[in-house]
Amino acid sequence: MVMGLRGLRSVLPQGLLALAALTLVIGVVEIGLVSQRQHVVVARLGAFHHPPTPRLSQQHPQHQQLRVWNETSSPRLGQSHPLATPRRAEPVPSQPNEAKPTRKKTMHELWEEQQKRLLAERHDAALATPPNVTLDEFDAAHARAGPLGAAVPLACSFHNKVTRECGTGQGQLPVLITGVGRSGTHHTESSLRHMGINVCHEAACRDGSVSWIYAVQDPDRFYPWENANYRLKDRRFGQVFHQVRHPLRVIASLTTYEGMSWKFIAKHTPAVPGLASMHPLRKALIHWVTWNRWVELHADWRFRMEDTPVAELCHRLSLPGSKCEQEHHAARRDQRFHANVTWGQLRRADPFWAQAARELAHRYGYADALVVAMDGEDDDE
Repeated sequence: MVMGLRGLRSVLPQGLLALAALTLVIGVVEIGLVSQRQHVVVARLGAFHHPPTPRLSQQHPQHQQLRVWNETSSPRLGQSHPLATPRRAEPVPSQPNEAKPTRKKTMHELWEEQQKRLLAERHDAALATPPNVTLDEFDAAHARAGPLGAAVPLACSFHNKVTRECGTGQGQLPVLITGVGRSGTHHTESSLRHMGINVCHEAACRDGSVSWIYAVQDPDRFYPWENANYRLKDRRFGQVFHQVRHPLRVIASLTTYEGMSWKFIAKHTPAVPGLASMHPLRKALIHWVTWNRWVELHADWRFRMEDTPVAELCHRLSLPGSKCEQEHHAARRDQRFHANVTWGQLRRADPFWAQAARELAHRYGYADALVVAMDGEDDDE
């Protein structure tokens, strides 16, 4: 064999031998490259089934633990590394919330809060209190501590009458003739003045006032249309006369009330939320019931303006210098143009309050209020 190769080398030229050797080397290199490519492909296919190990810079749990530990404390001599012994970070003790300084409420704010709370209770009681319960009895049962801790009757904060508990305030005036607005108060005031009694309409004069707004005590001392020269100025009235008029005539006239009137009424009728924004007929109906029931609580005497001579009011007052026997026919100044109202219309506006108005009118002596419309019937005629 050796002899054969030697013979071949002697026969073949040197150039052919060099070419054969080069071809052999190239084949070996290609075989190595193919093998390397196969390993790369296998590695890539395996990556789909075996995700790579997360690096320390990624959100690995140990890395998170290390970050928390580094943020809370530094390793000290003798401590084990957090990665060797994982532990939870020590919670940072929360600082107690510093109490924010609260502004001390003014006396006016305390008074206003008490007014809103007690006024609502007072009106609720006014709707539910039997008519034979007097103001003194009501106060005795409902006396409580005021803003300064002193026991005061509820009524003293909401009416303008002289009582044993409330005193006379800044002064005493003889009489307040009050009720629901549009009940003929202009006529009453004019007649009494003609008889020598110095009363004012919606203002306070020497002998008193004829006013529906003074039926309540306003915490802001604001009364619509009060004469600036004859303000009430924290004075109280020795007597309170309750003037009533037929509800159908009053309610019809109340539908022409303006915004300021209803704003004042709604402020002092918290038992009926949203009163000022109701339909004119419905809010007039509700106001007639609630305001009359309110006045009843502290009225000394009630009279119907349709059939009560003004001279009788004069005699009840017994004021010096009055001329109660003098006849006087005052012109009606409160006549206004408005549509008539029937019980049927009131029932359709609000059945509950219409029934309450009927019962109240019947107690006041208006006979037509006894007729109660049955279901399916109407009493508009």
